[in-house]
Amino acid sequence: MSGHTITVPAGEVRKLVGLEVDFVQLYRGPSTGIFVSINSESSFVWFVQGIGYQRGAASPINTVFFENRGSVSAELQIITGNGAMIDSRGAVFGTTTQAKPASANALADVAVAATTTVQVAAATATRVAVILSNLVANGSPVRYGDGAATGQGAELPVGASVSLPTVGAVDVYNPSGTSVSIGVTEVLD
Repeated sequence: MSGHTITVPAGEVRKLVGLEVDFVQLYRGPSTGIFVSINSESSFVWFVQGIGYQRGAASPINTVFFENRGSVSAELQIITGNGAMIDSRGAVFGTTTQAKPASANALADVAVAATTTVQVAAATATRVAVILSNLVANGSPVRYGDGAATGQGAELPVGASVSLPTVGAVDVYNPSGTSVSIGVTEVLD
């Protein structure tokens, strides 16, 4: 596993080359405006702290392009490595120990009515992460994040789950015309 620091001026693209790795993850950077493309400068997707790209069965990651769509220069701390992706609080940038979570608290599914935003997890100081699942029975993707809304937040496809390393509140926006249910589990200290 390696750590990289890269500065991306507003409105520009910068790249890391010669990597030959299985994953890339944003360890520290702005919460908006940064987009990433893997191995080609063509398909940029939103890139936020704690979320990464795992190559799976695809070719190794050789080059990563970072685009700053924000209005100010951004310094990014990036983790790259081989094998499975790690929690964004790993030891690359100075943290030397990490406590294991005490429990995984499965909460009741949260209903999100058509075209509405609902807070699915309140801010909790003892939380290590919150796991969201867009249940298979749902008919459409949802958006998630702090302040998720039309055109805001990362997309979670039907049947997918995501682990968010946050103590902050998490919202889900349902853009579809029918109600959906979101599975929620909190990983607690």
